Amino acid sequence: MRILTGIDLTMEDHDWILKPSIQIAGKLNAQIDLIYVMAGAETSKVAHNLSQLQDLLATLPKQNQGQVICEPGTVVSGLVDRADKYDMIVIGPREPGPLERILRGPVAARVVQRTSKPVLIPRLEHKPYRKRCKLLVGIDLQGPDHQRLLRLAGDWAKHTSGTVDGVYVEPNRLPYISDSRVRAAAERDWEAARQPIRLQLQEMMAQVVEEPHRGEALMAWGEPEAALIKLSESFDLVVVGSLPRKGLAGYILGSVATNVLRGAHCDVLALTAQ
Repeated sequence: MRILTGIDLTMEDHDWILKPSIQIAGKLNAQIDLIYVMAGAETSKVAHNLSQLQDLLATLPKQNQGQVICEPGTVVSGLVDRADKYDMIVIGPREPGPLERILRGPVAARVVQRTSKPVLIPRLEHKPYRKRCKLLVGIDLQGPDHQRLLRLAGDWAKHTSGTVDGVYVEPNRLPYISDSRVRAAAERDWEAARQPIRLQLQEMMAQVVEEPHRGEALMAWGEPEAALIKLSESFDLVVVGSLPRKGLAGYILGSVATNVLRGAHCDVLALTAQ
């Protein structure tokens, strides 16, 4: 397998993106290619940039060392145009300038939206993965193909020798009740009324995810992105789905996935949900 990791040579620290690349490559038995896409003014520095990339490549385990690539263009096009040759893309979550962010969205979101390949977006404060990775995926039980993303997340739990938990987020919350006894009774009724949903999620996970990699069926309340972001503190990877689009639509990623990509406390794995 092959991984393409985008490197920003204008940054001083690269451990935050190299370490998760190495960890994932170790689990997948993959080689890592490093790419730096230069702005127009940097085209005279190709040799210098290639030397820097080679130095970074040399810090990787020998079995994971691939090639280095340095070319002019835009980061999004540089990664997307090469994606078909790779099994995964790794890119950082750094935001573009305010105007570009408003007009076109975050760079990572644009890459996710325009490729069918898995995209790993590490956090700048990357935490080492557990030996058995814990993955979290949000499940839309009313979606047109609600098993698809769970099945993909289960496959990646298998790839990483880990487990995947599925969470359904209930948008309607129990209103505040000041009387503690009334509130306790209402919470019991609330939980009982949603037990069929929990059972549906458990049954789906039993059908779709193999036993060694099947985690828990969870329920949360509130906005989906807020719930996923809060829960992500206890996981190694949070999985979001994307639908690659062409043209102008290729710059648009669903609001839940975009907000999770920006705000998650753990690394984000974006998978094509089609």
